[in-house]
Amino acid sequence: MNTIHHLSQYALQELKDSYSEHEIECICRIVYMDVLHYTNIDIHLRKNEILDESFINKFIGIVRLLKSGSPIQYILGETGFAGLRFKSTPSALIPRPETEELVRWVGEWLKPGNRLLDVGSGSGCIGISLARLCQGAHVTGVDISPEAIELARENAILNGVKAEFLLRVRRVAAQGLADLQRAGGAIVGVGRGINAVL
Repeated sequence: MNTIHHLSQYALQELKDSYSEHEIECICRIVYMDVLHYTNIDIHLRKNEILDESFINKFIGIVRLLKSGSPIQYILGETGFAGLRFKSTPSALIPRPETEELVRWVGEWLKPGNRLLDVGSGSGCIGISLARLCQGAHVTGVDISPEAIELARENAILNGVKAEFLLRVRRVAAQGLADLQRAGGAIVGVGRGINAVL
């Protein structure tokens, strides 16, 4: 078990009770691209090359963690969202593809100078992605988790955007929301317990 082909077969065997064959293939591709820095073409062209033992051991460890129920994004410590890279830890939900649709929709009307409040910001993926789409928008994210706020701040730096992330222990004041709306801002929230766009 020392090639991409063999490791993929190993993963298929070990994970078949938890994932579909297609999901396992996708996870393997993510690992090869993230850890080996291979492209899709590299994966196919180099599938029979002998791999370094350290990578083989890492791959086996990743499969064990997947088998125990850990998401690949938490195992690798990062994920992609809206064309950007984000650190990913259990302190925040993993960004979902449907949320990228929300970002595209809000990004269509967001203008420089607009204010955006990202409620339940978690990793900051929504606010940071919108700040990248519309440079000059004023993005503020709030969350009740200090760990999530720290993660969002790290992700803002990682993606080179200016966004403010604040810890809120209680709900955002209704007056502050009204002020934001009067100023032409938007409130976006899809985090834990938030299921609306205002």
